[in-house]
Amino acid sequence: RDFVNFAKKAVGQYEILEDRFLTKKDERERFSVSTQHFTFAIEAFTNVIKKFDPQKFVFSIHETKTKAVLDDVRTSKSEGGIVSYSSANKALMKKLFREYGLLFTPPMQRETYIYVWKDHDLAGRKEISIEEMAPYPYVCFDQSVEGSLYLNEEAMADHVFEKMIKSDDRATSMEIIAKLGGYSIGSGMLSRKDATLQGLSAIKLIEEDPLIIGYITRKRSTLSLYGKAYIEELLQYREIE
Repeated sequence: RDFVNFAKKAVGQYEILEDRFLTKKDERERFSVSTQHFTFAIEAFTNVIKKFDPQKFVFSIHETKTKAVLDDVRTSKSEGGIVSYSSANKALMKKLFREYGLLFTPPMQRETYIYVWKDHDLAGRKEISIEEMAPYPYVCFDQSVEGSLYLNEEAMADHVFEKMIKSDDRATSMEIIAKLGGYSIGSGMLSRKDATLQGLSAIKLIEEDPLIIGYITRKRSTLSLYGKAYIEELLQYREIE
């Protein structure tokens, strides 16, 4: 198992080198970023493309699990990545940043919100307690790795939810929330440009467990023109200094 894991990484590294440096007569601009499930990260990505409007390019955005974001940046699959942590996994995430040789720049801190569908009985509330949500199923993203509890991208990771549904796809999660009257936990930033989120209502969670959201890069790496522009776009969503 260890050999296969290392072999996959080696092959992936070679493919990156081949794609970037060995392929002849390829003048396409390149940029790749990996992110947890944040719609603002996708919006920032599209804004960068609109800003530069390159004639030839291969850009990639990988909306994926926490561990995969860290691996993508460490192995240079992506130039940078967007991850978050809360009080429950702050120590572990900082430990992984050190072990993976990553720099974490926190551009924002966000308070915690509950997301419900617009026709939910509780939609429209300004604040709500996590205990009030106990009768409804909690929908979260499945990390599917050892120690996944502490790699959660949602706040309140150490809370015991009596009803929980795990999903690894944002559209699937929204469908479950709509059909089962469920809820998810997030940063409160809902992009109205995303059709999958237009039916959601955000309610401030009374229990405080703020998310620290930041951008990771490899140590001693130099950001490309697009990487710098992407960070500038992310800063537009900054809440505090």
